[in-house]
Amino acid sequence: MTKDLASGGATVLRAVSSIIAFWAFVAIAVVFVGDAALRGRLDVALRAGAVFAFIGWCAWVFLIRMSVRLDAQALTARNLLRWVRVPWGRVVDVERRAQLRIVLDDDSTVECWGSPFAPRAGGRTRDHGASVPAVTATNSPWGQPVGGTAGMRRGPSADGALVAVRSVWQASRGGSGPVTRGWDLPAIAVGAVLAVAVIVAVLPW
Repeated sequence: MTKDLASGGATVLRAVSSIIAFWAFVAIAVVFVGDAALRGRLDVALRAGAVFAFIGWCAWVFLIRMSVRLDAQALTARNLLRWVRVPWGRVVDVERRAQLRIVLDDDSTVECWGSPFAPRAGGRTRDHGASVPAVTATNSPWGQPVGGTAGMRRGPSADGALVAVRSVWQASRGGSGPVTRGWDLPAIAVGAVLAVAVIVAVLPW
């Protein structure tokens, strides 16, 4: 993965369950709208299509758009209609709560709402009893784990998202820069258009 990032690629992390849930909703929406169209109820199909499209946009924002993007220079957390880009050199710690939390060199934190969920306690893996990183990362990208083996614990299952973020962080060159934030304008624009379409579709004319 780090080789791909070094060549200009990127890795996007999101929960597999979110992807499954989104496409399940899309399939249900297609069935309902398609059924109305096949029955010749084009007016119903158009209205239902507009409503399902807006609900689908909401599902896309929560389940797909919200994610964590890793590249060689920075981590980008896409949260609810907002994004935060953090250069790797500003990262001093990676913590695991319900989602990933990035601790910066100024003691502020960035919550990654769209990161994959933490593994279930008691989950089974092939490497039974293997040592996995602690919930709070202590690995510095420029040296050995802080405190020797104190930052490691025995765990039932590996946290793939946490391991992926650590791997890219440790492989980075530590370039610093400002943390940038902004609104997710493309997603907001699409949502506004679909909201207008729903209003037009459901209002009696």
